[in-house]
Amino acid sequence: HLQSAGHTVTTVRSGAVYDPVDDNTYQLAPGDEDGYLSLFDDLRRKERFPNRIVHLWNVSAAPDAVAAAQDVAFYSLLHLAQALAQAGSGAPVRLDVVASGLHDVIGSEALSPIKALLLGPCLVIPQEYPHITCRSIDLDAADLGLSLDPSDATGPTKQATALWAELHAAPAAVVVALRGRHRWVQRYMELPLPPADQTPALLRPHGVYLITGGLGGIGLALAELLARTVQARLVLTARTALPQRAAWEDWRAEHEEDDPTSRKIAAVQALEALGSEVLVVQADVADEPQMRAAVAAAHSAFGEINGVVHAAGVAGGGIIPFKTRAMADRVLAPKVLGTAILDQVLAHEPLEFVVLCSSFNAMLGGVGQIDYSAGNAYLDAFAHAKARQSGPTTISINWGTWQEVGMAFATEVPEQLRQVKEMNLRNGLRTAEGQAAFERVLANPLPQLIVSPQDLFALLNLIKPTDKGGETEASGASLASSGTAAMPEQPSSPAPAPELHARPPLPTAYVAPRTSLEAEIASVWQQLFAIDAIGVDDNFFALGGHSLLVTQLVVRLQERFGVELPMRTVFEAHTIAELAGQLETLLWMAQNQQMQGEASDEEREEVEF
Repeated sequence: HLQSAGHTVTTVRSGAVYDPVDDNTYQLAPGDEDGYLSLFDDLRRKERFPNRIVHLWNVSAAPDAVAAAQDVAFYSLLHLAQALAQAGSGAPVRLDVVASGLHDVIGSEALSPIKALLLGPCLVIPQEYPHITCRSIDLDAADLGLSLDPSDATGPTKQATALWAELHAAPAAVVVALRGRHRWVQRYMELPLPPADQTPALLRPHGVYLITGGLGGIGLALAELLARTVQARLVLTARTALPQRAAWEDWRAEHEEDDPTSRKIAAVQALEALGSEVLVVQADVADEPQMRAAVAAAHSAFGEINGVVHAAGVAGGGIIPFKTRAMADRVLAPKVLGTAILDQVLAHEPLEFVVLCSSFNAMLGGVGQIDYSAGNAYLDAFAHAKARQSGPTTISINWGTWQEVGMAFATEVPEQLRQVKEMNLRNGLRTAEGQAAFERVLANPLPQLIVSPQDLFALLNLIKPTDKGGETEASGASLASSGTAAMPEQPSSPAPAPELHARPPLPTAYVAPRTSLEAEIASVWQQLFAIDAIGVDDNFFALGGHSLLVTQLVVRLQERFGVELPMRTVFEAHTIAELAGQLETLLWMAQNQQMQGEASDEEREEVEF
């Protein structure tokens, strides 16, 4: 349809190896990082570099193998973003990721949870590359006729027409679903859960419960709740083994109390003091033989397993340009492969519930969290798919930060982000609050529940997309993965000023600018973050700043004030007040140098040779 209208379209088909078939068509393996680099280098050389990309590889059925499915849903987008940034000029780009089977909207869709991995890249790519706008568009697999050819006697399907309209619309939402004549956008509803006035029906006295990541902070906290309420018999799996039980007292006597192994031993002993029997098993949840052995050990010790808490996970980290497959695989494995393995090895257990410990990152993304965000989005989608089937109650809990335990508590961060970490922890859940929330969730089970210690809606406003690319002219170039559609380019126009959102919850009180210099810097920050009422004591990183935004901030300040501003200045001066002090010094030095230069010009004698 685009080509018949005179547009230039580049089509990229999924294949085994990279192959430039002709000027208009390429073949590319979804997981081939080098292939994407070659593709965009070639498009740049041919002056066909796209500013509209429509990614359609997830419309078809997902591959059966987990690794191949991850290539299509996750790595194709990771590598696309890496190559796009490396070969591009930083000009605005719109990326629309079209899929089927993502969301349970009308109750009859054929769901494919593995495709939910694409939601992580859709959130995080624009957070790390501000010039890229990204959204996901979910179609109903029952209506995948996408013919837009005017000569087609059957005409376009309703969904094809809706998709065409959606691709032309401004990306006002990150997640969109098209069903028949209706367009759905994702929203969240506040649902205060009452305290559990009695033991949740899903728990039984002395029940047998398997907790993966059972020696981690959240795993032990939830184990304590089960021990205290029903004196549960607990099977705690962990990748790292504890010493033999007979050596525990000697270990604790020979090591400090804050030794990691000593703390875990003490925690297990505390569970037993509450009346629980505890079996600790060394097993990687992403290793099927190890998990089958763990289940066999549980049967030998306690009999049938009554419930599961999947709390195993690896913290994400590393921005997209430096994200390797090995790094991402390490994060995805416990979430994706581990969940699939649990589903297999426990298929014949009389389970009453399965709780998946997901994260805020599934909805909010986060710089450096493309893999962690994707893995947790998979857990959410898995729970929704399980809700359609007979079997145990399956719940995905999107946990916010825990103050005293968990990945956010344990993960080391660079010095410039330490204050942000401390702020997040201050705003996080206390262990007792997390335990109470878990009990309430079990008493009021839904497929997905978000436990938010902060104003979720204010946080979601921070990631609301803006149309950075606009429409583009027909003479430009576009790119379509799988070749069923691509978008024309329209003439670019000056970007409108971003809509300013309300001030989010911050650890500092609002303090208005006191000088004209502070007011000018505050204006730059407001436009950069699209936040109104930024105070002079607010921390750049607490507002959501990161290394890529530092670059933009430095460029804007240099343009406005005409001074050379070292990038380290922003990392050292975290607030508007501190930055104003630094800039005042630089401006004084620049003015002083200019005055000295003018005086030198007046005093200089001209000498002829």
